[in-house]
Formats: sequence, structure tokens, C-alpha cells
Amino acid sequence: PLELLQQAERVTGVREASALLSEAILCERKVDAHLNELLSKRTSVETGVANLKDSLGLLGLMQQHAETIAQQTKQASTLADEVSRRVRELDASQVRVSESMRRLESIAEAERCVEELKDAMATSEYDRAAERIQ
Repeated sequence: PLELLQQAERVTGVREASALLSEAILCERKVDAHLNELLSKRTSVETGVANLKDSLGLLGLMQQHAETIAQQTKQASTLADEVSRRVRELDASQVRVSESMRRLESIAEAERCVEELKDAMATSEYDRAAERIQ
């Protein structure tokens, strides 16, 4: 287009002017075609931009949900840690109770042996008393 303007300044004859005009019309048609092509893409570009805006809003919502899920997961993890700690405490308590029960059973068994030993001694059953001592 700039070349056409420079050539137009140097035109001296009608034929030259006619040829230059034809070339200018051809150039104008190419520019019009290119502009029409760009304008035809405008709708799809605008649709794409609108979709991106919708996606951005959706991404924001998804981020909020992800943050909520992360917070809930953290709370669940904290709760699970607390439950686990309490289970360990209960397990330790159960071990202590079991040990105490074994000791009580041993004490009760020893008391029975002492009573049977006393009975055997009282009735002069020395063989039975000896069995109880072993």
C-alpha cells in the first residue's frame, strides 16, 4: 500500500494510472478479505474469552472447595491422632490391669494354699501339707 502511494505520485499517463488503480483495488480486496477473516474470528474469540471467564469462576469455586476439603482432612487427621493416642493409653491401661489380675490370682492361689496347708496341719495330714508347700 505504501508503494502504491509512492507510485501514484510518479504517474504520468492514463494507462499507468489505470494499472495502478487496478493494483490498488486488488490490494483493497485483499485487505477487505483479511479484515473479514479477522471479524469472522471475533465471535469465536469472544466466546472463548467468555468461556475462560466462566472457567475462572469455576476454578475459584473449586479452589474454595479444595481448601475446605484440606481443612476437613486436617481436622480428621488431628482427630485420628487424638483417637490413636487414647487407644495407646487404653492399651497400656489394659496391660496394667491384666498384670494386676495375674498378681491377684497369684495372691488368691497363695491364700488357698496357705488355708489348705493350715487345714492339713490342723488335721495332722503332713503328706497333704507337704504337697501344698511344693
